[in-house]
Amino acid sequence: MKVTGTGSAGRRRCHRAAGRKRCSFKRCCYFEATDTTERNQLQAFSQELARVSGNQLLAEQPVASWSAALAAVAQFASTGERTLVVLDEFQYVARQQPELATLLNTWWRTVGRDLPLVLVIAGSEVSFFREEVLGGQMYGRRDGQLALAPFDHRSAALFVPGYSAEDKKLLLRPRRDRPRGGAQLADRQQDRAELSADLPDARRARTPPARRAAAPRDGQPEVETVLPNLDAFVSKPAWERICQEHIGRHEPNAVFVGAWWGKVQFAPRRTEERELDAVALDRAGDVLATASCKWTSAPMDYGEEKLLTQVEQHVPGADDVRRHWFFSRAGFTDQLRRLADSDLARHRLVTPEDIYR
Repeated sequence: MKVTGTGSAGRRRCHRAAGRKRCSFKRCCYFEATDTTERNQLQAFSQELARVSGNQLLAEQPVASWSAALAAVAQFASTGERTLVVLDEFQYVARQQPELATLLNTWWRTVGRDLPLVLVIAGSEVSFFREEVLGGQMYGRRDGQLALAPFDHRSAALFVPGYSAEDKKLLLRPRRDRPRGGAQLADRQQDRAELSADLPDARRARTPPARRAAAPRDGQPEVETVLPNLDAFVSKPAWERICQEHIGRHEPNAVFVGAWWGKVQFAPRRTEERELDAVALDRAGDVLATASCKWTSAPMDYGEEKLLTQVEQHVPGADDVRRHWFFSRAGFTDQLRRLADSDLARHRLVTPEDIYR
């Protein structure tokens, strides 16, 4: 029977925890730590392990150390039946007991690996897991890892079926701790690089200076900051991100999609910093498609086609772009519609209503 240790991290606690609780193992102990003292954590762990194991002595005499807790886990898994133990929100436990990572390593090497046990270390603080679990003292100990991403726009929209297509865009909030667009492409590229070394390199994802709305002042309700600038709030990065996800779902052979920034020469002596809202790359790093994503009150016009054609020439790998995508909140001019009708394989016009069909 396979014995394994694994790690999991994700920002969406709702579906991470739910996945842990739907347990198919014969014996299962799920413990979710809280930000409290080590003594309280050990007492809570003892109570949960006593509940699932039926060990009344453990309920009346909680363990006093994590060494004793691991010994209790070994006893719980010693029946010969396949056993699952989940330590969720592990970052809270590790902060109260800095030596726990070393203790777990030693225990797993000498005891845990010989048991019919799957030990899952999980949590919602992604940065902690990257630094301390995937790259810290526990590096090399895991047999597997799983990072749970936030809901995409289509999944989030399932919770509000009565919302209009425009209102559903508000379900995706920009992260305040990161710049938009290009940084998201870099993040996706880094995550994929951990799984496959032959993905395109980072030179194709250029990160511009962050252009974010100012954070609310102390004491100022956030809604008063957002509402006057609601269109900008939706446009960048929410609308762009939705458009990128839509392209990734419908563009054949695209391995990831993100924004591109770079210098573009418009005249012999004039260059400007320009951007493409979405660029789809294949596994070799070649550009399959480019896109313009606009959240404005005016219909998108033919000028966007000209701009895409001009700017994409400066993107590495864009020697044979097969498709142009146009995403517009307010629809499209007749001229742009005629262009799309003349070559449906080359030009795709998409509105918010189209995305949620």
